[in-house]
Amino acid sequence: MLVAGFKHRVTPLGIFERMTLSAAEIPKAIRRLASSAHMAEVAILATCNRTEVYAVSGNFHGAMSDINRFFMELSGRGQAEFAEHLFSAYNEIAVHHLFSVTAGLDSAVVGETEILGQVRMAFKAAEHGDVTGPHLSTLFRHALTAEMRRIVMDDSFGIGDDLVEMIEHHVRTYACEWAETLADPERLERFASFVNTDEPDPAIVMVRERDQPRPATPAEREAFGPVQVALSVRHRSLTGAPR
Repeated sequence: MLVAGFKHRVTPLGIFERMTLSAAEIPKAIRRLASSAHMAEVAILATCNRTEVYAVSGNFHGAMSDINRFFMELSGRGQAEFAEHLFSAYNEIAVHHLFSVTAGLDSAVVGETEILGQVRMAFKAAEHGDVTGPHLSTLFRHALTAEMRRIVMDDSFGIGDDLVEMIEHHVRTYACEWAETLADPERLERFASFVNTDEPDPAIVMVRERDQPRPATPAEREAFGPVQVALSVRHRSLTGAPR
């Protein structure tokens, strides 16, 4: 297991900008890396702050050679121009790095949560591209689960008490507006519906066509004048409409 890439904090802007990938470019990039000789599983985490390649390989130096070649093609620069800014880690250190990144500990704003969704998207893109396997899948799932456990179970954001108070306030103050309306004659009058009354609605103008009622056209409304349609709870009947 290895990780290699660039972080904005330690990479000159002119170089970092050439190493960025859009979401639309990632599928092609991971297929390109997965087709190299020394990588069995691949994922790319590309954000505004980092471009990192996570890979499973039995040959660290061979995989790093493939990654260097990938970044040369991506940036259009020679390896000598970016080599000193390319960081890499292997095995336990690489695993620790992903967990730190997912937890927001390596972010520009420590503890920010946007990275959690970005790591999840990176993993989903790799899964969709069919370039993950048992090692990367297990690693990413554990990193994402551990971070969610930290947020939900350990209340790492310190918002647990606030959320409980919000729920308790909602329960205390909950009221059904529709039930209150049904119990209030004044408010209920605002919802008088001609579907639920025998009183006709003078604004409705209907005509009969082939023994079926339909709304009158503007010309028909002018010619025929007001036509009342009585609607009751049990049935609707057309009255006074010309045939």
